[in-house]
Amino acid sequence: MILKKNQTPKICLNCKLENKMSYEIPYKVTVNVPGLIDADGVDLTAEKAAAALEALAAQLRAEPQTLKSVFGDAGFSEVEDRWVVRSAYKSNSIRKADGSWVTVKSTDIDPADTMRLAEAVNIGDLGEGAIWSKPEDIFGTPVLATLKDDLAMIVEQVDISEWLAKADVEDLEALVEDDWAYGYGADAIYHDLDEHGHPSAVRLSNFLELDAESSMREQVGISVRVEDPDAAKAFLKEVNPSVYEQVFADEENAIGEP
Repeated sequence: MILKKNQTPKICLNCKLENKMSYEIPYKVTVNVPGLIDADGVDLTAEKAAAALEALAAQLRAEPQTLKSVFGDAGFSEVEDRWVVRSAYKSNSIRKADGSWVTVKSTDIDPADTMRLAEAVNIGDLGEGAIWSKPEDIFGTPVLATLKDDLAMIVEQVDISEWLAKADVEDLEALVEDDWAYGYGADAIYHDLDEHGHPSAVRLSNFLELDAESSMREQVGISVRVEDPDAAKAFLKEVNPSVYEQVFADEENAIGEP
């Protein structure tokens, strides 16, 4: 772009805005920076840049209807590594950074009350009735399962709602065959959570990587138990009905028989 001398320069900034969920969304913002342009370029200083940004902020507060025109089209959103501690029993209840509990919508969560995975795995035991969650998943009642190592050094409750929502027939049949616990079908839940960076599963994985051994010098493994199979089935029927019908069709038919 060719600018004439004394023309007010416009600087385009690439901004990443964090919403209150687990995503970062990039926007492009053009900021007018008063100043002169000559052969050496823009006489831009930190003070002038800060003043220009403050002027833009004041404009947006005074004319909020211009927000979408100032912030250009959003780019592709990026999944962000962000977690909150939520209640295992109460919807929209999270634990704040100061340890207090608050009822809040996912869109109103304070980023200061969230953690990155690297921080979360070092927190240790969350205490009774507290589990890790993505900020956008704090609504509703979790479907709970317990992950633990064979020594019960690491015992974690987790929400398996997302796993149930995307499970296929083979996944569910293996889990049911294990009677919802202590088998390869149940272990698949742990492996999926670990692969997707769930703090509880990663914490357990980190423990196992220490080559822990039992008192009999046997390699320590893991186990998974779905705490309320009926609640899991009810959730599955609601969010993944085709898989539910294929896995539990005989059971449903038996219920309907005189």
